[in-house]
Amino acid sequence: MRKTLTEEQAAFLTGLVDQYDDALLKYAIRFLHYRPDLIPVAQEAVQEMYVRAIRHVDELMAHENPVAWLKLCLKRLLLNHARSRAAQLEELTEDVSAHPEIEGAQVNAALEAWSGRVSLQEVREMAPVLLSPEEQRIFDEHFLYGLTTEETAALESIPAATVRGRISRIRKKLRKYFIPACLLMLEAGYYHWR
Repeated sequence: MRKTLTEEQAAFLTGLVDQYDDALLKYAIRFLHYRPDLIPVAQEAVQEMYVRAIRHVDELMAHENPVAWLKLCLKRLLLNHARSRAAQLEELTEDVSAHPEIEGAQVNAALEAWSGRVSLQEVREMAPVLLSPEEQRIFDEHFLYGLTTEETAALESIPAATVRGRISRIRKKLRKYFIPACLLMLEAGYYHWR
C-alpha cells in the first residue's frame, strides 16, 4: 500500500533529509565501526529508516525530538543487521567443523583479511563522509598533494600546530575506517594526485 503525503508532511520529511542526511549516514558508519565493507549496509539502513519515517510520519511529526526518533530507528535497523551477520558467520564456522583440517580461526582470519582490503580510491571517496570540510582540505593538501605541514599551514592561513592536530585527528578517523597501510603508503609518497 502506497502512502500519500500531505504537503506539510512532505515538507517536514524533506527538511529532515536536507538537514540531517549526512549526519545520520555518519552515525550509521560510526555505529558499524567505520568498516569499509559495511558502508552499503549503512547506506541501506539510512534508506530503510526514511521508508519507516514515511510510514510513521504522523508519529514522527508529533515527536518532541524527530532526530532522536530517526537515530533510534536507524540504530535498531543496524542492530538487526548485526544480529543477522553474526548468525551468518556462525553458520560459516559451523560448516568448517565438518572439516577438521581447517581451523575456525584460520577461516575467521581469512574472512577478516578479505573484508579489510580497501583501495586508495575508496579512501578518497569516503573522506568527505568521515571528515569535516576543514579536515578534508587538510587531507587533500597534506596526504594527496604531498605538502609539508608548514606548507599546508601557510596555504590554510593557520598555525602549523593546528595543522598537526588536524592531521592527527584525520589519521585517527581514517584508521578506524580503513586499514593503516593505505595511510602509510600515502605518507611514504607512493601516491600523489594533482
